[in-house]
Order: sequence, then C-alpha cells, then structure tokens
Amino acid sequence: MTGTRDSGHGNGGQGNGGQGGGGPSVGAQFYRIAEIHDRLDAEAGRAGPIEVLWTTDRVPEPAPRPDAPPGVLAGWPAPRPPSGFLRPRPGHAAPDLPTGAGVVFVTLFDLPPERVAATVRLVERQVVMSRSLRPLFLTDCPDTRAIRHAGFTHEYFPRAIYGAEEDAALFERRFRMLWRKWRGVRLIDFSPSGFLARRIEDIGAFIDPPQPVRGAYSPRVRIPPPARRPATDIVALRAEYRVAGLDREPDTFVLYRILGNDLPPRHETGQTLSNLRFMLDHEPELPGCEKRWVVNRIFDPDEEAKVIALLEERGQSFLHIPFVLEDYAQAGWDLEGFPEPAFFLRGRYHDMTPYDQSRAEAHLRRHKNNYAINNNGARNAALRDGKGRAKWVLPWDGNCFLTEGAWAEIVAAVKARPYLKYFTVPMSRTLENTDLLDPAYRPAAAEEPQILFRRDSAEEFDERFNYGRRPKVELFLRLGIPGTWDGWPDDVWDMARAPLSEDAGSAGEAGWVARLFSGHAKLEADKVTGLRGRGEARLEAITALLDRLDIEAMSLTYAPGNLVQYDAARIAALAEAGRDTPERAMLDRLVLEAELALERGPWSVVDKTSLPPSGDRHDYYHPAPYWWPNPATPSGMPYVFRDGERIPGTRLYEPDSDRYDRTRLQRMFDDTTTLALAWLATGEERYAGHAARLVRTWFLDPGTRMNPHLRYAQVRSLGPDDVGAKSGVIEMKDLYYFLDAVRVLERADALSVEEREGFRAWLAEYLDWLLTSEQGQQERLSQNNHGVCYDLQTASIAAFLGDAALLGRTFLTSRERILEQFEPDGRQPHEMVRTMTAHYCCFNLQSWVNLATLAEACGQDLWSFEGQDGRGLARAFSWLLPHMAGDHWPYEQIEPFDRERFLPLHFAAAERVVPVDGARRADPMQAPAVFFPHDGIRPFWSLGPAPRARPGTQAWQEVADVFTGLEDAALGLMHGTPVAP
Repeated sequence: MTGTRDSGHGNGGQGNGGQGGGGPSVGAQFYRIAEIHDRLDAEAGRAGPIEVLWTTDRVPEPAPRPDAPPGVLAGWPAPRPPSGFLRPRPGHAAPDLPTGAGVVFVTLFDLPPERVAATVRLVERQVVMSRSLRPLFLTDCPDTRAIRHAGFTHEYFPRAIYGAEEDAALFERRFRMLWRKWRGVRLIDFSPSGFLARRIEDIGAFIDPPQPVRGAYSPRVRIPPPARRPATDIVALRAEYRVAGLDREPDTFVLYRILGNDLPPRHETGQTLSNLRFMLDHEPELPGCEKRWVVNRIFDPDEEAKVIALLEERGQSFLHIPFVLEDYAQAGWDLEGFPEPAFFLRGRYHDMTPYDQSRAEAHLRRHKNNYAINNNGARNAALRDGKGRAKWVLPWDGNCFLTEGAWAEIVAAVKARPYLKYFTVPMSRTLENTDLLDPAYRPAAAEEPQILFRRDSAEEFDERFNYGRRPKVELFLRLGIPGTWDGWPDDVWDMARAPLSEDAGSAGEAGWVARLFSGHAKLEADKVTGLRGRGEARLEAITALLDRLDIEAMSLTYAPGNLVQYDAARIAALAEAGRDTPERAMLDRLVLEAELALERGPWSVVDKTSLPPSGDRHDYYHPAPYWWPNPATPSGMPYVFRDGERIPGTRLYEPDSDRYDRTRLQRMFDDTTTLALAWLATGEERYAGHAARLVRTWFLDPGTRMNPHLRYAQVRSLGPDDVGAKSGVIEMKDLYYFLDAVRVLERADALSVEEREGFRAWLAEYLDWLLTSEQGQQERLSQNNHGVCYDLQTASIAAFLGDAALLGRTFLTSRERILEQFEPDGRQPHEMVRTMTAHYCCFNLQSWVNLATLAEACGQDLWSFEGQDGRGLARAFSWLLPHMAGDHWPYEQIEPFDRERFLPLHFAAAERVVPVDGARRADPMQAPAVFFPHDGIRPFWSLGPAPRARPGTQAWQEVADVFTGLEDAALGLMHGTPVAP
C-alpha cells in the first residue's frame, strides 16, 4: 500500500535557475503530440498501487514573529518573495539537455495508470529527439512510478482535494501558481476532452500562448534596495515627544474614510455606496475616535447625491471635494519621461507588452488622474483637517472597516510607543463583508497598509503621485518603512524616488484593518495572480474613466455643428460695416470672389483627361509632383526625385492640370467655402445654392462622385499596378476649412437631410481609409509637415462627425509631433533639409496654426503645450518671424517666395501675446485676404475666430518681446512700404 500526500513541492526539482544556453525556442518547436496520442493505446501498461485518500484538518498558521520588544520588532526585516524560479529535471534519457529549454507542462488528469505510463514513455522519446522539450508532469494519478523512473519531475493533484468540479477554483489557483513557479511556456494536455477547460477559464492561453517578440522593450528599471534601514532613535524620539508636551495629551484619534468613484472593472458599480452603508450599519463605535468622511470628486452627480444623502441621514460629518468638469478640462497630458519624443506615435511603445502599454497609458494621464481621482489630494485634505481635531489622524481609504478587536490592537500599539510619529496598519482583503461581524474574526493581514499620523508629523502624501502608481508607497519609501515595495522596479517614465525624510525611522506598526469587498472575488482571492489582476483591472478602469471624462470636457466648448476655422458672428457683422472701413473692403472682396465662383463649376473627378491606373474615372488621380522619368533608362523607370521641381500638370491652375484632379479639388474646396461665407455675410441664396451644387457633384451624385480614397494620389510612375505614395494624402488637407463651409450650408438648409447623411457617410468611409490604409498609416508617421496635415485632416473629419474619442487621440499625437518637430530654439529641422526652406518652414507653422485653431475650438490647447526645454509653437514663432521680417532669408530657397505669407503668421502670434506699450497694431483686415493654396492659408483667413485665451508661458512672453520690430515689417507689407526682397 502506497500512501501519498500533497507536499506543495514538485518531486525532483532542480533548485533555482535561470534561462540560458542554446537550443531552439519552445515556440518554434513542433511537438508531435498527435503521434504520441496515436500510440498510447498500443503501449498501455499495468500498475497496481492502492490510492489512499489524502486528508488533513490542519489549518496553516501565519509564521509567528519573534518574541522581542516592540523597538526591535519595528526593524524586523519583511519576508521577501523568491527572486528565481524552479527548473524540472530533463530525465535520465537526456541529462545534458540545454538549460535554456522551456518548461512544457504535460497534464495527465483522469487517466488510468497504464495510460500515464505510456504517455511518459513517448514524451521521453520526444525529449531525446527535440532537445528543447523539458517536461513537467501534472497528474492526479497516485501511481507516479513511470514519471519517477524516467527521471522527470511531477506535481501531484490528489483527487480528493482537486478532483471534483466544485473544486475547480482551488484547482485553477494551484495550476496558475505552478505555472509561475516553474515558469511554464506551453501546455500539452492528454486529459479527457473538457477536463481542463471546465477548471481553467482561459486554458487556450496556456496551450497556445503568445510568443515573446524578438527585441521587445521592457520599461522596467531595477532600483537597488536601500543599503541600510534608517535607525529608530528611541531616546531622541522620546525626548522630542516630551519637549513638545505631547506626553501630557490624551491619545485621541480622528478617522477619515475617503469616498470616491467606483471604477469598473476594478470595482463593482455601486460598491462605494454599498460599502458605506455596511460600515454605517455594522462598524462599532471606536473609543477615543471621531469618525469623519471625505466625499472626494465623485463625478456622477447622482451617485454623489446618494452618498451625501446617506451621510447626512446618519448624522455623519464630512469634507466635500467637488468634481468640476471645467477644472478637469485644464488637466493636460504628461509626455515627459518617455524614452522618445514621439513614444506613442512611432516609438518603443509598440515594442512593449499590452500590460506595459497600459502602464504607459496610465502615466500619460497622470495629471488627469490626479484631478479626477485625487487620491493623495483627498488624503492630505483629511490629514490637514484632522491635525486640528485630534492627536492622531487616520486618512484612510473609503473601504477600510475596523472591528472592535482591530481597533483595540491599534490603540494598544500606539499607546505602547506614542513617541513614534507614524504607524502603518496592515490590511486584510475581505471576500465576505459579513465575516467581519464575527467577534472572533482575526485574519492574517499582509496587504499594503494604511498609515496613522501624529499631529506634529512633518510628512504628507506627495500629490504628484497618482492613483494606481504607488501613491502611498512613495511615502513609505521616504519614511524608510520596509516592505515588499523595496524590491519593486520602476518604469523608465516614473518620477524619481525622493530621498529619505528627516522623519525616517520614526514609524511603527499597529494592529490591522479590513478592506471591504470590491465586488470582484477573482481579483481579491489569490495573493499573486490577484495582485496582477487588480493592477490590470485598475489600469483599465482608470483609462476608461479618464477617456470618458475627456469626451465630456470637450463638450464644454465643442459641438459638431460649430464652425471651427471661421467666426460666424464676425462674418455676419461685415454687412453692418461702415464705408471706407477695412471690414467693408473685406465684404466687397468676399462678394467679388463669390460672383466669380458662381461662373465656375461644378467640378468632378470624372472630368479629368487621364485615367488613373485603376481605369476608374471616379478614383482621384494625381502624379507625384517631384518624381520625374529617369533619363538614364530607356523606359524612364525607376522615376527619380527632384525636390522642388514640379512635373508638368502638377502645378495648380496651369493648363496641363486638367489632365488630373488636383486643380479641380482645390477649386471645389475654395469656391464652396467662398460662396458659403458670402451667404453668411449677405444672406444671398444663390451663393448657398451654387455651393451646395458643388458639394453634390463632387461627393454625392452617383455619376460624378469621387470614390472615398486617395489610392492614386501622387503616383510616382505610370505602371498599371502603381498606387500613390503616402505623401498624396496631403492633397485633401483643405477639408479643414471646407467642412466649415458645409456646416454653413446646412445652416442655410441648402442640403437636404438625405444629402447631409450621404455626405457624412462619404466622410466616414474616407476616414476609415485614412486610418487603416497603408498610405494613411505611413503618412501618419511622417515627421515633417505631412504628419501635421494628416492630423489636421483626421481631426477635422472627426470634429465634423462628432467622434470626440478620435479627436482626443489625434490631439495627443499632435503634442508628440510638437516635441519632435521643433528644436528648443524653435527651428524646424525636418523642413530645413528641403530646397525651399522658407516655403516649408512657413507652410509647416501655418499648418500648426490651422491645427491649433481647430484644437482650441474643441477645448484643447496646443498653443501653450511645451516640452521641458520650452520647445513649442511659441519658440517656433520666435525663431521664424524675425527671419520673415528681415531683409534676407539666409537658407536655401530655390523658388521665389511671397513674403506676404508672413502676415497670417504674424497676426496669429499677435493675437496671443499682450501688446507691448506703445507698439503700433496692424489690422489683419487690411492684409491680403486670399493666398495661393499651396501656402496653406485658408481663404479669408482674417475672418477666423478670436483666441479664447492668451497663453501665459515664458516662451510666449518671449514672442511678445520681439513684436515691436515685427510690427514695422507687417505694416510695410500691407501698405506698400518698400521692403527688401
């Protein structure tokens, strides 16, 4: 008779080890599992040990702490988890198996002994053949002789404990623990069909796990543990305690519980209110302690009202920290600390695991998190309020529950060593809140603790540290409080750890506290998997909440029907302008251009005289302007790039441009916009009617509409299978002001409901192509003006369609572009390598003006965004505008340059700085109203919206300081004063 028991250890493990050595990866190895299955029945054996059911009534006890005085216990080292992992034996048949061979779990559950033995023999052969298979057997068969005789390692699952389906949770917990213990890489299952699937929720992830990406990036930064713990100078602490007279004060306490937002999936919806009611109903009075609450930035007004009503109904005192959406809207992104300026756009973010990506996303939203969740802010509010109320302050999380016994332990520990300024109180997670009603309930408390403060303590919580990223632990580290956090690595983007506080060494430990149920048992039960699961759920919850709040904050200033590039009130006011005023002159020019537009069009892609490679006239077609046939080859292939030199037909409005679609597209954009603005200024219906006709012809009528893509924009050669380059996407950039024209036409009822829906459907299909096509995705990654225009185009469509989520993501990308497109002095390195540097520097900055104007209309501030070194739009203006106003452009410019292009940039900056006393102010209405389309300036640009606010950064003050000289140049250009070329 053979007795068996579960020792909690594998039979024959080889101690701590790492991965190294040679051999192919497990993911690349093909295991001939089918062959093993096919031969099992033929090689069945017989074994006959008798299984003895394994039972025990033993209840594990927590390891006792040494019996020593409290002063010694305070410095007792915290137990550390093992840093390595086990490696199973390779078997007698392959003793020299490379150490790098991955551990493959072989599961043999619910099988008779003969099938177990046959499987072991076949796996043994496979180990010898593959040289990369290191098996670990998991079985519930009590006869493990075949495994042991072959020299393999196994883990035993007694059927009396793990066999029944109602024991599935226990089975899964042990399986996952073993997976971590042995660092499994793959599972081969020989158990009957469905056995494991009924016990392990995501069994497929173990059978076919995702393989690690070669060259993957880990953001972890290992922080060495402190060389020594701060000493607890009991004599000095006692002396300080007595000198302050605190020894003559009674030990009074004030306990705050901070009530915040439920964060599904980390918490069950409504859990805050449910736990509050449980505490009010069942928590005992705590002798010597006043209970208070903090209602902390609950963004849902209905939930906040329920919480406050319950507190008032029960006569509870509380602090109220309201959530104000307008204040939240001012919280920005934190792009500092990431390895590259464009980390999320094109950096190593894409080389990280999904979990690490979620950590990076959470850090990106740190400032938003700190406002909305206000974790440490609320703790400090409670701490400051409490120091005037009691000797000891407990600013605790809202789900902390104290039993009579727990409170007695805390008070006893504090009174035993009142000379200490801080006490940590370990927590225990509760799966059933009603367990706390048992007077004998006393769990082992080993979770991250809460903390008490004596009223003369100097330290507070650091409010820069956000919820979900060690907001309490940061204080523990400063106070030198030992714990598992000493070995936690940082992420490369984390804020630097602070040095030890002067109060380090003045903290003790006191009692315990229960953490009420979060509503998700799976996240609370297992210490290790639960920790990772809680972290993932927390990150998911934080990101989802903040993204939702971003959309709500955007709605404060943005609505899809709002004009974003033009000011409707300013345009309508032109009709009231007096004679001989700049406004009257602007109205006259607008009406003149509208009358000319009435004589043109409508325009259609089917009117071109050359066919695109597809042969479909509805496909937009335009050759790449700077790509020429190769003179060195008979076929002219491959085409060659000649920067700044346009091939015939690609210059706007030239006669040969009728062969292609670029001129027609620009005419449609500009004429529609001019006509719509003229209707807004005059109310003349024929302007709106013709503009609507232009929209129908280009986008809606089946016979003339453009297919919603730019697959053949900027085709670089003439082969039948050629498609356009990514750079062709820029040809649709002027949608940004054209969409304002469509908004005006809808206000004029010039488009029917069906036509409005049809136009939005066209835009949505084009946007999908822009976001998902290879051309669109590559253009998004462009580092120069093309990337800016991609954002401008994408955000403009998203704003029109009401896609606030895409708007927010796009403006985030735009901030990253600012960090990589401008030098600290404002220079534009990606535009300075071109042959027309004046053109491209102006064009790029003008594109930024257009994008920042759109962002401002949507409640986003790109004007003020700056890197740590000050790089941003302000520095770009400070560098470029003096060059434009000067007598000579000192860099390469192979074509003539219209220096009046300086004016829209000048006025965009001028509107955002405080005028210098005595400086003359030029009037933008007196500047040219229309520029050449390649300049990137919208028609009638001076009719745009006024700034909502002036940026207040130091860099913008630098712009103000240079404006006195720039005014002279602007006035000279507008009034014909001779200016040197």
